[in-house]
Amino acid sequence: MLKLIILRHGETEFNKAKKFQGWENTPLTENGLKQVEKAADRLKNEKIDELYTSPLTRCEILAKAISEAIEKAQGRHLEPIPDEDLMEVNVGIFSGMELTKIEEEYPKEYGQWISDAENLTFPGGESLKTTQERAVRFFHKMEKEKDGKTICIVSHGVWLRCLLAYLRQESISLMWQQPPQKNTAVNVITIRDNVYTIESAGDISHLETL
Repeated sequence: MLKLIILRHGETEFNKAKKFQGWENTPLTENGLKQVEKAADRLKNEKIDELYTSPLTRCEILAKAISEAIEKAQGRHLEPIPDEDLMEVNVGIFSGMELTKIEEEYPKEYGQWISDAENLTFPGGESLKTTQERAVRFFHKMEKEKDGKTICIVSHGVWLRCLLAYLRQESISLMWQQPPQKNTAVNVITIRDNVYTIESAGDISHLETL
């Protein structure tokens, strides 16, 4: 059996301001740093074999915290492995823009984002289909190469929704009907005998005391 533990990064300044972020690096908020600490503590005793991360800073911070927590609790070092297939959707010219402004200035793209994401391509960026292709490629790479292991992955909200849509055999346009992927949400997927099982999605029970 292969077990994937996939987390979204901690809250950033753009998340707090409800701005599109994409490939831009913005710092974590004070609350985001607390979320990271809680998520790392949650995983400190997990028997994780390998740790992968999006190369964007907000994910690397969480991956490093998980690595340090495991080393402190278990006495073994896991070096986070960056992989560009784990990067968030490239939102192009929308990076740094608030959703309300996009609604006003780009009504077509806004409408697609809300209800027709399957056909959305961000101006100057990429399509949600491209993001899903990256997510699925990484998933099948893990399936092919890591059987019998537990793999921890730090990625992004839309990336996660695209992967879950694929596993649920649903359109990307239905991604907003999935469980919320709040900051540091934990998702667990197992693969046994070519059967994919979403054990949990969007779990933030580790944040109950924040």
